[in-house]
Amino acid sequence: MQIKSHSFRSRKWRIIDAGQGNGGECHAPHIKGREMCIPVDGDSFHDLEICIHESLHALFWDLDEEVVEESGHDLARLLWRMGWRKD
Repeated sequence: MQIKSHSFRSRKWRIIDAGQGNGGECHAPHIKGREMCIPVDGDSFHDLEICIHESLHALFWDLDEEVVEESGHDLARLLWRMGWRKD
């Protein structure tokens, strides 16, 4: 099942599949028709990290990139170590 959209803090983003192994992008929450480009079907650690990173941008747009980068990596690493994988 392909995800088409997701809401973060009561704002909806259209989800675009970036493809496996690719980077991501997240439009600012004030942009009309905002989109988030993430590797929807990815199953690697890198893909998980990108999804978390871009989600953090949507949730906390005012955070510095360095904070988002570090936090996204730390969360992805924790989930990966706990065994979270796509079936």
